[in-house]
Amino acid sequence: MRPLPERSFFVENQSSILMTTRSYFLPLLACVLFLSPAFMCQKDDDGTTPSENPHYTSLVGYWKLVHGQTFAKNEAGATIVTANLNPGVFAHEFFANGAYKGHVLVGKLTTESGNWMLTVRKTEGADIEDGTLAIKTASTMAEAGNLFVDADGYQRFTISSLNSVTGSGKSRIYLISKRYAGYPYAENWAEYAFEKQ
Repeated sequence: MRPLPERSFFVENQSSILMTTRSYFLPLLACVLFLSPAFMCQKDDDGTTPSENPHYTSLVGYWKLVHGQTFAKNEAGATIVTANLNPGVFAHEFFANGAYKGHVLVGKLTTESGNWMLTVRKTEGADIEDGTLAIKTASTMAEAGNLFVDADGYQRFTISSLNSVTGSGKSRIYLISKRYAGYPYAENWAEYAFEKQ
């Protein structure tokens, strides 16, 4: 998986296409919903026990956003960047017992709780090469089946990790959201990189 390029701004207009409110509204909404504690970080009160094991020790800890972008396929089938996120605006915190905390680190600083599950399909040493990270909250349950939230209320991401990134020496996780249709594009998604603190 490729690391995302660093950016120093939240949203950038792309010179290759005419950006209008409509052309980046849904990808930007997906980005905002991902970062919003109202959609990500409420406590899971449905009493169900996750069927997947959340205890993957390299994921346990505090992870801060270092890169984030949303993408779409345009009418010509080309992949375009629709939004960029500033580093450090959000953090995930994963606990060995399956508890989760999402931290919004800009504006009104908030922290809210939820739960998480991880399914690992392929590893190389301590690195995850292919897996699925699922986060479920009361708010994602309310959005079940909409945009990037699955019908069961889980927001799922494809996950890979690097135990030690050259230069920083810190671990990173790379998350890719579910692809979804949103006007004016038939295919939208987001990619994020988080660094362990």
